[in-house]
Amino acid sequence: MILEDFGIQLETKNKPSNSFIVVGSEFSGESSLNLGWLNLPIEDEKELPSFDHLASLGSKKNKLLSSRIVIVPDSLISQIINSNLEVRTSVSIDPVTGAGKDGALFTSEAIPRSTILWFELGINDPDYFGYGKKSENSSKEGKSNTLISLLDVKSIVKGGFCYFETLGIGGMVTRGFGRVTIEEVGENGSK
Repeated sequence: MILEDFGIQLETKNKPSNSFIVVGSEFSGESSLNLGWLNLPIEDEKELPSFDHLASLGSKKNKLLSSRIVIVPDSLISQIINSNLEVRTSVSIDPVTGAGKDGALFTSEAIPRSTILWFELGINDPDYFGYGKKSENSSKEGKSNTLISLLDVKSIVKGGFCYFETLGIGGMVTRGFGRVTIEEVGENGSK
């Protein structure tokens, strides 16, 4: 189901049976694979589909990722994801004393390092909102005559992606959470 969202259609030769998994070349010599608390048998007669989407990441990353891919049945994926989240226990710090607060113990869940996520980014054309074209009244109203193009918006958004690697994104970035690298992949798999 998740692979179909990524644009990869599984056929019968690629789909794992109910309690089996299909693996990449790195695990092909094994009879089973331990996925946290599950030890699942590998279906030798099944093969991985083509992952053309990964080609834009470069040959080194593509080879590494495609050799480590594991396809699991839809019935197990949510359990595998939930059981592999990192759970960290922390205590809130009292800003006055600099020590831990009594009764302020909390836990947080995090996605494990090296998890691959993908998303679609939609950017609206500034013309739609009246920012892309000079209006006749802009100089009379004291507004700037600067044109903003769709390419300008795209380059500004893409320019901010590099900061996610050092500054992070989301909550608790001061504790090391949220550092991500964003790779742009076009609709046809081009970078």
